[in-house]
Amino acid sequence: MSGVYLVGISAIVRANFNYIDDVGRVAEGYRAWGGFSRFIPDGLSVLIHTDSYITDISPLTQLIAILLVAFSGIILIYVIYERKVYTVWEVLALVSLGLNPYFLQCISYKFDAPFMAVSILAGIMPLLYKERETWEYILAVSIGTIVVCTSYQAASGVFPMCVVLLALRMWMKKMPSRQIFIFCLKSVLGFGIGMIFFRVVIMVPVDIYASNTLPPLAEVIPTVITNYKCYISMMISDFKTVWKWILLLLCVCFAVSGLVLSRQKKILTILVVAISCIGMFLLCFGLYPALEKPIFEPRAMYGFGVFVTILCISVAEYRQRAALRLPAIAITWIFFVFSLTYGNALYIQKTYTDFRITQVITDLNDMEVFIGEKPVVVQIAGSIGQSPVVGTMSKECNILNRLVPVQFRETWIWGQAQFFGYYGLNNVIRDKSQDLTTYGLPVIKDSMYHTIYGNDAYVLIVLKQGSSIYLFENKK
Repeated sequence: MSGVYLVGISAIVRANFNYIDDVGRVAEGYRAWGGFSRFIPDGLSVLIHTDSYITDISPLTQLIAILLVAFSGIILIYVIYERKVYTVWEVLALVSLGLNPYFLQCISYKFDAPFMAVSILAGIMPLLYKERETWEYILAVSIGTIVVCTSYQAASGVFPMCVVLLALRMWMKKMPSRQIFIFCLKSVLGFGIGMIFFRVVIMVPVDIYASNTLPPLAEVIPTVITNYKCYISMMISDFKTVWKWILLLLCVCFAVSGLVLSRQKKILTILVVAISCIGMFLLCFGLYPALEKPIFEPRAMYGFGVFVTILCISVAEYRQRAALRLPAIAITWIFFVFSLTYGNALYIQKTYTDFRITQVITDLNDMEVFIGEKPVVVQIAGSIGQSPVVGTMSKECNILNRLVPVQFRETWIWGQAQFFGYYGLNNVIRDKSQDLTTYGLPVIKDSMYHTIYGNDAYVLIVLKQGSSIYLFENKK
């Protein structure tokens, strides 16, 4: 399984792309995950990097991540199938766990990847204790929940989804209702204790681009509905039409597989399976829909990849008809191919970004204003946008627009970090309190890729891409 994942992320590793936060961590070696209550990354990163000053040791971190996800997947099918021997199809059903488009963003982070993988493992591992004593299982679930919340909270829906699936399979086997109820009750208790402990004892309040606060009681339901609408609309926009049809077919096959395995009445089985499927889908985003200001980035939606994996595992079981496996095989192949497409898109974007930055620095290097000792305030305006090649790819696959970041632009904290921090620019000052676009500076140099305005104290670089240059000209 690790070998399959490794081939899948090979293009991402080859791209060697400093993904968003990686730009700052590579340059300055800071950790600073604690601000989002992610204390496990703060601690484990010291062990992995052998220092409190962390450095770029990729692809080791990404290899650790895929090992953890592969291990999580094997535990998942062990718990679901309740056996230790699996067919090739059953194992390949796990591909979507580590190579779904949303988790690929997690893998792209050189520094964060292992800890995002830890959150998946922590959400699944407590299920190994479900047959133990009650207190052992509740304790395991509580600890696992705390680990999820202190590693990456986006996985908070993984454990509840697994519980729903296991309860469904118990019901289809006609196990006693009391036994199913006790299992669910113990699961809810352990999950609730872990969440309450995290909320009361550990959680650090945060309100930056996202928050971990709940809305007022009267606004909870409208907030949840609004957030679900946003998540669902993004998924509909992200996926190609053929992907959506295959996923819909996968849900149908999940229902049919329930009919094949169930000992209950057929009509009742269809109803219960449908309710369970909808319930798992709603749980895949964890607690995020209930937050006042949740994260809508792809990395926050990888619970949907776990949901898809659960469906694939269910239809790939050896007792199922071969035809029911076809949607699982199709989506597995699609995600595997997409992971390579995405990794190569990152490489193309990185090459394009380096080229555009080099063009700007080459032009600045020829200017007398930077030769002296007097500091010069430099500002970047506009954006380079996506590489023309990536732009064409994104028209065919919209999710690439959200996965491939533009890291040389004006309106983003990481849009200028590489330019100002990686090249040792002489006498260059970045002053965010000044807006040089309002200074009416004369044109020093105009090229195909950018226009440079300035005098002996200020230099404004306007990147040309799409409408950004025209917006600046109109503003001027």
